[in-house]
Amino acid sequence: MTYSTDIQDFQDALRKEGLTPQGIIADGRLHRCATELKPRSRNGWYVFHPGPPPVGVFGDWAGMGKQTWIGRNGRSTADPALLKKRMEEAQEVWREEKAKRHRMAKERARKCLERCKPAATDHPYLVKKGVKVQGDIRSMKNLLVLPILDEVGAVTSLQFISADGTKRFLTDGKIHGGYFPIKGAGGALYVCEGFATGATIYEATGETVLCALNAGNLESVSRVVRRKYPDR
Repeated sequence: MTYSTDIQDFQDALRKEGLTPQGIIADGRLHRCATELKPRSRNGWYVFHPGPPPVGVFGDWAGMGKQTWIGRNGRSTADPALLKKRMEEAQEVWREEKAKRHRMAKERARKCLERCKPAATDHPYLVKKGVKVQGDIRSMKNLLVLPILDEVGAVTSLQFISADGTKRFLTDGKIHGGYFPIKGAGGALYVCEGFATGATIYEATGETVLCALNAGNLESVSRVVRRKYPDR
């Protein structure tokens, strides 16, 4: 298997998943690229170690999670220890970049919250859902802004909700394991998905509710809560 073939195979793997790099830079560092869904963005990324053995890691910051790649003959011909080392190196580059992006997003979230005002009770989304302002929900222009907290109460990201109910998260903000809290009494502790559901639960029970804000985060938040409040 030649060096050029390995690069082509890796590029083909990226394109199959919707990433559109203009060539592959084989230096073991993280590189950004466009995607089919957002050709003007640089949400795609990859790390490629030419080897031997050739290994890579890639993904899409805006959606697809991390994926790994090993050259056709990598698993069968490479020394297992070396293969493991190369893969760990590629993933470490990804982890460092991810942590950097989370830190930058955290600072943007802080600055954004400083410019926000308390949410108004007549915001169209709240009226439509039939709930009141609950928790530290804020507003910026016509958007509701929900700070997402980690296990120690630090803001890691934001969710924005428009008047028509469209929701989006702060770019690069850390969401995994984070939640929007609505503080209540000290009895049962509820974990749910969205804010409107959480507000409804709180208004019905008076108990604390943690909103995971997307279905994929429910289990992560539940594990955090079970660890932090084992008796609740």
